[in-house]
Order: sequence, then structure tokens, then C-alpha cells
Amino acid sequence: MRARDLEKITGGKLLGDKKVYANSFSIDTRTLKEGQVFVALKGSRFDGNDFLEEAFSKGAVGVIGRRPPKTVPKGKFALVVNDPLDALRRIARFKRENFKGTVIGVVGSAGKTTTKDLIHFLLSGVYRTYKSEGNLNSQIGLPLVLANMPQNPEVAVFEMGASQLGDVEKLRALAQPSVRVLTALGEEHLQTSVASRM
Repeated sequence: MRARDLEKITGGKLLGDKKVYANSFSIDTRTLKEGQVFVALKGSRFDGNDFLEEAFSKGAVGVIGRRPPKTVPKGKFALVVNDPLDALRRIARFKRENFKGTVIGVVGSAGKTTTKDLIHFLLSGVYRTYKSEGNLNSQIGLPLVLANMPQNPEVAVFEMGASQLGDVEKLRALAQPSVRVLTALGEEHLQTSVASRM
């Protein structure tokens, strides 16, 4: 996606080069790769907006934050939005709505990551497949995985976690799985109603 496409998707204000391409997204400058877009989320201990300049210095092609950086390097961009996490979700929703393949969603109290990896392994011999890395299954993790989904897979496998009531429903609405897998339902997740919301 080009920067100007991200501007339309997120409803933010674009600064810098509108034609530059973004190939993927990151929320951590420690693992950011050259060419990625840094999404400056605010956590309980850190504010990603404090690391915009660092992201550019590490090769980010663009940044998405609540306030603009001091400067936008030539050939790069900054997107100013009200809520960077909401912007990430909008990007994820756009990618999902334009994905023509099959989405498999995996939920449960235990075994989600293993089940997801096994499904991916079995299907990758037949189809072009994409999966969420590690256990990126939260309200931040899944949008990031969706935002980074390439255009060409035929099957995508995602896991969805629950820590409170309503979590799975929000993730289901975002991922829109056509195939749903429930691994197990333990006592620790009864209050989140995992099964009833799949």
C-alpha cells in the first residue's frame, strides 16, 4: 500500500511523501526492519510516539502516531491519527476485506498455537498459506498479523485469544473466519464464553 492509501484507510493526516510504498508494519523499534511502517502504540510503560525519530533512524519508511515527528526525512512519511491502534485495526480490516482466500480461526483455552501450526503445516503442501507468528492472538497481535498479510496466500490461519468477555467476538469480527476450530475450553475461560462466540 502507498502512503496515500493508508491516509484514506485510516482517515489520518499525511505528511511527507504520499507515493512511498509500505510493505509491512511494526509496533516495536527493537525488532523493526528496514522498509516497515512503525505504528506508535501507547502502553502502560511506554509511549510509541517517543520513538518516532528512532524508527526513522532504523529504516522505517513511515510512522503512524498521535502527533507528528520533529521532521519527516525525504522519501518517507508520517501519518497523524487520533488513535494508532484504531488505525492499525482499520488497516487490518481493509486487508481482510480484500483477501479472497479462506481464513481459518483457532480458539480455545489450550493448544491454539500448536493447532494453528499443524493446520498451516498440513495445508502448506497444497496451498499458499499464511499464519500468525508465535502467539500473536490479542487485540493488538491479530490486527498486526492481518495488516502484514501478503496479497497472494490462498489460506490464512489465525489464532484468537481471550482474556476478558467479548475478546473473541471482536477478533472474530476482524478476522471473519470461514472455518472455525475450537481446541479446548477450560475453566479459566468459561467466563469469556469462547465457544458461544465462535
